[in-house]
Parts: sequence; C-alpha cells; structure tokens
Amino acid sequence: MSQPAVSLAVKRLERQLGTELFLRQQFDSSDVSLTDAGKILVAHAGAALCEIDAAARKIESLECRRAIRLSLPPIILDRYFKDNMGALATAFQGHRVVVSSWGSQRTLEEIRHHNLDVGVVASAADELDIPHVRSRRVGTFPFCLALPAGQAAPCPGASISFEEFCALPSLPFVSFTSDYIQRDILQGLSERCGRSTQIAAETDQISELKGLIEAGVGVGFVTSLVMDGDALTLVPLTGPGTPTFNIFVFEDLSRPFHADDSCIQDILRVLRETIATPHPADPV
Repeated sequence: MSQPAVSLAVKRLERQLGTELFLRQQFDSSDVSLTDAGKILVAHAGAALCEIDAAARKIESLECRRAIRLSLPPIILDRYFKDNMGALATAFQGHRVVVSSWGSQRTLEEIRHHNLDVGVVASAADELDIPHVRSRRVGTFPFCLALPAGQAAPCPGASISFEEFCALPSLPFVSFTSDYIQRDILQGLSERCGRSTQIAAETDQISELKGLIEAGVGVGFVTSLVMDGDALTLVPLTGPGTPTFNIFVFEDLSRPFHADDSCIQDILRVLRETIATPHPADPV
C-alpha cells in the first residue's frame, strides 16, 4: 500500500465498487487489513485467477502446446524401459512429453499435488487412494536384504521374516535417499522393531548403490527389481508383517489431458503391458 501506483489502483477499484476494501490506520500506513467487502473480493478474485489458469492449460492442451508430464521412477525405468522406449515413443502420438524420473516417495508427492498426467509409481500400500487419480496395480515384488556374493546371510534361511529381521543385530545399511520408498520402509520396519536405523551410506543412483553394497560398506535394503544379474545375494522379506513393493500405473483425471484422451490411453496401455510382461530377471 506504500507504493503510489498500487494505492491509486486500489482507490479506483473502491470507487468502481462503491465500497471500502481496506481499513487504514491514520498514522501507520503499514497497518492495513481487509474489510468484509475486501475479503469477499479477494475470495472471488482468487477463484477467477484459478479459472483463468485452468482455461490457459486447456487452451495449451487444445493447441498441443502443453507437454504431457510422464512419471517413470528410476528403478522402473532401469528395469523395464532402458532398452525399450520405442513403444512408448509411438504412444506419444507427436505430443511433447516431459519424463520425470524421481524416486517413488517424491513421485507420490507430485501425484498428490496433481503435477503429473500419467505414469508409474511404487508404494507399499495395497492401493493408491488419491482424489481424482485412477490407478491399477500391475506388479508386486518383495523387499530384500542385499549382500555381496559369497557373504554369509545374517539369517539361516533363504528368506527372512519380520520376527527374524527384528532379531538381527544392529547392522549398517546402504540406502537410497528419502526420495525412494525403500528408505521410508526401512525406517518404518526398524521403528516397529524398537530400534533406530543405522545408515552407513546413501545415494539416489542405482549403480552407486550396487557398488556400495558390493564393496561391503553395508547391507542393502532394496526391492528385487534393483538387482539384475549382479554379483549380489538377495534375502527377501516374506510372511506376515512384511511390506511389499507394489507397482501402479496411474492417470490424473483432473489434468487437462483427461481420461478419454487417446494419447494418455495409449501410454497407459504400453506401461501396463510392458510391466506386466515377465522380465528375465524377475523373481519366480
């Protein structure tokens, strides 16, 4: 309000509406508050700005100027699409596409804020319960302890139960960063066991994670999808109380590229078919 141009614009608006919008203190120009009329105007102005933004997005979509925001988390991209982008490229139908490759923890936040049109995400939940987002589970894989090949497993069997996990001595872990759900799941399991998580090293790169595990820096906590013909021993967590790595394809019905858009549907089809097709390295 101390800017003359702003003050004049407000006064013109008040004259046009025939009411006072602000309560001004006579001797303190910085102490300004809205009148009841001002609050009504602000609410309507905010709604109008949202409508203008929505219209702009739809116009961009109509004119093929807005990019489709596609989510492919690094683990999914590395396992299923690293050498198989041709079918996806065909599904783009000439639209401009921005591929976002974040860990699933970050991706879930972006989905909740409705910043993505379509894609893949992983979660330990049995289903995604996000308003205006339609999803379908297309794969389920175990979480695993990962050790260098030849190193004795910290438990006697080929798999490990929740009770056996809790009975393990305190181990140094090699972990993905908090952008990935593995980190959150590991911390949650440790808390349920009544102990803290000892992180020896963390990274957001799959190749670096494998290298740290192979070097014996710590025990890896991964999904079986991360390992593909590597010199590592995997011990899956199985049985009651153990979470699973569930893969979902999703579309955001609130975005301008809506559910009946043929491009979105083609992308969804390719994602579903590619992930549902058994991979040579998938656990049997």
